[in-house]
Amino acid sequence: MSDITTSMEEELRKATEKLAQDRRSKGQNGKTRPRYDFIRLGSEIARAMVETAEEQVRQAESAAVATREHAEQLAAALVKSAIDTAALRVDQAKRILEEAHSYASDLRVQVESKERELTEMGHRLEAFGGTLREAHVKFCTEVMPSAPLDLKHPEANHQQKHEQDSGQ
Repeated sequence: MSDITTSMEEELRKATEKLAQDRRSKGQNGKTRPRYDFIRLGSEIARAMVETAEEQVRQAESAAVATREHAEQLAAALVKSAIDTAALRVDQAKRILEEAHSYASDLRVQVESKERELTEMGHRLEAFGGTLREAHVKFCTEVMPSAPLDLKHPEANHQQKHEQDSGQ
């Protein structure tokens, strides 16, 4: 804006100097008093204003092109950043999936192992009886027949067994 003002002031100064010079040249004979040529002065001012406005338009168009180019660069950088971030997320998700597959595989192996152990314990239980109580009775009567069995007070059985073990 100050460039435009300076340019207009310069044009006005030039027009004023030209008029003053014309006046001096006519007034050197001393006979007539110089007259101002307002029409020419107005034309010069109008021409300077139009030239200044045209220069303003050129500068604004140039700034618009530069702004558009800069905006396109920023948009391209933003899109590239979003694409790169998305690619990183995909890679991270794939690593997590691989870990999940590994953990799931380990879990399946452990579950199968525990299933075999439980099945084996179930077969051993069935060898002694259909229920835990039957197995206990069978174990106490067949495997350890020397210990009397009190089914109404099972804690007494443990007390007797402990006494027998400490007496031996």
